[in-house]
Amino acid sequence: MINIKTLSRSFWAIALIFSSLIVFAFPHSRAIAQNNPDDYLTVVPEDTRFSDRPFSQDLFWYIPWWDDACQYYKLPDYCSYRRQHEFANATLTTKADSTAYAQAILELENPVSIPQAREYGKIISRGELSLEQASEVTSERVLYDNTVPELGAGNFLELMRTDTGAVSKIIYTVSSP
Repeated sequence: MINIKTLSRSFWAIALIFSSLIVFAFPHSRAIAQNNPDDYLTVVPEDTRFSDRPFSQDLFWYIPWWDDACQYYKLPDYCSYRRQHEFANATLTTKADSTAYAQAILELENPVSIPQAREYGKIISRGELSLEQASEVTSERVLYDNTVPELGAGNFLELMRTDTGAVSKIIYTVSSP
């Protein structure tokens, strides 16, 4: 006579062993199994209001930011969201995770000079970051860091450089403890 309870346990043990073998035998399956850090963010529909106009400070002020965005998008207080905003010359992605951090990523259609990128950085940082002296300059990026490691908080701006030294992406991040 077959014991159903024993058969059921055996089935699950075999299934676990088999799934482990698949993950270790095919390394790409591990990558698929790992979560994208943005997966938990609520994706708000794309904003195309400015798709026929170039990115500017005047237009940027119409985009809700961090906790104001939660109310504007009719999400719960302390929400986590991600939204893309299309401009004629760039795509801006804004995202935030409750009270932990907020980020604005400006991806430019055509790379710009470092001085022009700093001007865009002033806009997306809402003037909350000093851009007088870079903290780090490499061939890949220029970093302006105003974080306080002891508090685990602060803000920083990254100007991501192309092979020619121009800037194609600007990332502003602010975090709280």
